[in-house]
Amino acid sequence: MMKQKCLFTIGAIVFFVVFLSGCASTGSPVRRSEPEKAPVSAGNIEERLGDYNFNVLSKIEDEQLPRYVLAVIGDATEIKEAKLDLGELIATEVNKSGRVQMVDRNNLDKIIEEQKLALQGITEESSIKLGELAGADYLIMSSIIAASHQREDKVVYEQLVVRVKVQLKLLDVSSGEVSLTLSGEGEKKTKLNVDASGKLVAGAIDYNNLYAEATLRAIEELIPRFISRFPLIGFMLKIGAEEVTCDLGSAGGITKNSVIAFIRMGKANYHPVTKKLVSIDYEYLGYGTVVEAKSTTSIVKIQETTKDIEATDLVIAID
Repeated sequence: MMKQKCLFTIGAIVFFVVFLSGCASTGSPVRRSEPEKAPVSAGNIEERLGDYNFNVLSKIEDEQLPRYVLAVIGDATEIKEAKLDLGELIATEVNKSGRVQMVDRNNLDKIIEEQKLALQGITEESSIKLGELAGADYLIMSSIIAASHQREDKVVYEQLVVRVKVQLKLLDVSSGEVSLTLSGEGEKKTKLNVDASGKLVAGAIDYNNLYAEATLRAIEELIPRFISRFPLIGFMLKIGAEEVTCDLGSAGGITKNSVIAFIRMGKANYHPVTKKLVSIDYEYLGYGTVVEAKSTTSIVKIQETTKDIEATDLVIAID
């Protein structure tokens, strides 16, 4: 009798642990581990700068802000029982970074209509023309490559699991080359209120919301890896002996202790035949760390310099 009672107690504990584990996982997003970059140090700041494309500095000569202009190609997509505006989801997420300038979706739609293009039929070649007409430096081409949902029996309840796999391509408008292609999967779980036969007790499943959340989680995984390719560049506002003030602030993701590099713009290099901009030289002048970040400005404490900083020099946020 004692043995049976012990077995029952152990079984109850196992059941309770399984139940809690199932509840804890409901609705949790899929997260993939990313290889971490080495912490920023005086020794690798120049290496980080080497990852950036500084052609955007040419815009300064035209009295424009040094921001790359991006356009997102993606439309309302039918998947299963839901309809998603993939382009809008991506554009919203990209805008949060403050690093790039986005082509207005209405203007992009107008150009597409004028060129008599269907989003579903836009190829990489036609995207180049579309990007040029929209004034974009880069295009993000998006597509949903897989979408599914299934019900899972969790012993004491059922849950619905929705999965969406998204592919994004970053297309350089000037060269016509795809510089980055990534895919990621998002997942959304929800607990179902069903009877003994498996039928829903009340309400209907909101597939639109579930697929939208799963898609957003896939996008949230990918967008930072696209955005990190674009430097956040700013200007000197005030130069002191130990500190400088620049026009990069918290609206662009700058926080206290953010690392800021100082550079000096050099000459522009053009292709001898096509006359297209190939690269822009720059000189590394040192770095500092943010001691105070406001919405649109920051105070940066100078940590190291190789030359005196001048009013025309630039600041770069280091990831």
